[in-house]
Amino acid sequence: MSKRIRWLYNEIDNWHSEQLISDQQARQLRARYVEDEQKHAWDKLIFPGISAVVFGLGVILFFAYNWADMHKFLKLALVFSSLVLAHGAGFYLSSPQRRNRGASDGLHLLGTMLFGAGIWLIAQIYHLDEHYPNAFLAWGLGALVFAWVLPSVAQGLVAVVLISLWSGMEIIDFHQTLQYGWLLILLGIIPLAWLLRSRSMLLLGLVSFSVLLIYNRAVPFNGLNPVGALVMYFSFSLACLYIALARLVQVTDFPESGSLLYALGFSGYLLLLFLFGFKLSGRHGIWFSPLHEFHWGYWMLPLVLVLIVWLFALLNKDRVFNSRMRYRESFLFMAAMLLVTLQLFFQLPFQNRWIYLLLLNGTYLAHCVILILEGIHQISWKKVILGCVLLSALLFVRFTDLFGSLLIRSMIFILLGIGLFTVGHFYSRQKRLSDA
Repeated sequence: MSKRIRWLYNEIDNWHSEQLISDQQARQLRARYVEDEQKHAWDKLIFPGISAVVFGLGVILFFAYNWADMHKFLKLALVFSSLVLAHGAGFYLSSPQRRNRGASDGLHLLGTMLFGAGIWLIAQIYHLDEHYPNAFLAWGLGALVFAWVLPSVAQGLVAVVLISLWSGMEIIDFHQTLQYGWLLILLGIIPLAWLLRSRSMLLLGLVSFSVLLIYNRAVPFNGLNPVGALVMYFSFSLACLYIALARLVQVTDFPESGSLLYALGFSGYLLLLFLFGFKLSGRHGIWFSPLHEFHWGYWMLPLVLVLIVWLFALLNKDRVFNSRMRYRESFLFMAAMLLVTLQLFFQLPFQNRWIYLLLLNGTYLAHCVILILEGIHQISWKKVILGCVLLSALLFVRFTDLFGSLLIRSMIFILLGIGLFTVGHFYSRQKRLSDA
């Protein structure tokens, strides 16, 4: 139980003992603020998980030491019996009469470790010369099946790691960029994270999905340049999509996922918007010849998806946007997405580059101002500092490439200093008013 919930329960007991609330009201308050066990089950998961992994490695090493002296059938019997024993004991301890979730998860993790070892051992027994990344794929699929059957957050996290390793090996060692590890994450991991209300699995799944999707979908169309315009555009589209989804999930059964989606999307969005403010130009536009017109639909799909999700969010603005500032900020996201798409795909004249740089830098500055104003209004020093740091970063970088005059540079520093001082003054005043 977290400190916050424990403090609230103590306060409810005090209110009840002082007869400020009735028995029924005390029960209703406790029922309303029941803590989700999935959020704070790490103490029941980490130690059994580490124990299972270490024990599994010990068993594997023991097999390896005596492997040459064993008969083939004895080897197979050990492989399959260890799997049955580990998972059987896990199911036994998870029964209603012997409810021990920590030990059960640990044994199932041991079974998953032994399953992976069994894949390699059976391949060695029969001298199978197979495409070795397939072993990680089979291992990951086994963990994914158990993640759904149990269900288990730990198995889901293992499945994400193994599927990501499989995709990474295919990409790095065999240059197989057009494979579908990202689809397994999207269809197998993210829905399970949603059902289990697991922020940790959702975060790991989204990060893995994003990296694999961007690399598999963008890089093959962009030659050997992994940080080129198409990769940046695809990443930017995905970040905007996460921000839009963060608004929609606030009215679902898992609203806690909104802050995670927003943090992941907004950090990528601001970084890429910052970079686009320097890199976008007519020279870097992407031009598709008539022979490759099918690419248009492929690359316009992210823009269409983002606009559709934002449309749903705007249609439910009374439930989705908790302030007018959030509502207005949504138009900045859509405007930035449209600006980037127009400049990237339509090869507008190079002499108009400064217009787009001005608009994109202005959008970035608007987000900085919104962060500062929100931080002052909510008395959130984190938002205020973040807005000031982002604003200062842009001015410092632009300082080096736009302003050649020492007089103008000095004025920029003076204005920035006055602005930061003013922000600090208003934040301090708002904090004093709230404390009064």
